[in-house]
Amino acid sequence: PNPDPIPSPNPNPNPNPIQVKFTVHFCCYVAYMFYAAFVLMRQDSAEGQISGYEIFFWVWALSRQVGEVYELDDFSFGGVRMYIRDFWNQLDTGTFLMIMAAAAVRINNSTREEEWAGSFVDVLPRNIYALAVLLIFLRVLQLQPTLTPTP
Repeated sequence: PNPDPIPSPNPNPNPNPIQVKFTVHFCCYVAYMFYAAFVLMRQDSAEGQISGYEIFFWVWALSRQVGEVYELDDFSFGGVRMYIRDFWNQLDTGTFLMIMAAAAVRINNSTREEEWAGSFVDVLPRNIYALAVLLIFLRVLQLQPTLTPTP
């Protein structure tokens, strides 16, 4: 006689597509968080030449913002107002604008290295990146209720 098969620990072996999408989104966001911190921690992220790591970070931030635009229900004034009312969307948009401001200052500084060397404008992008990284890490708080086990 054949022994009984071992029962699956998960009664539903097929995960919900929404759970899979959430898990993938969460993993990508964690990668984005740590990459942002990596860019900030690099010694040359504020002074000197722009690195490939930094350009990749700018492209990643831009692609995330484009993805946010595509999540709008409709491209009407009401749809944009509804989008702006959400705190997490405001946080994402503010963080993106800060990263783009740091990028603009970095591009400007890279063409005027001798002129502004050691000045406040030279370290301004690093300060903006630090605040942006803090906001990026703060965004994880939205996911906190989802990550805690329910009784």
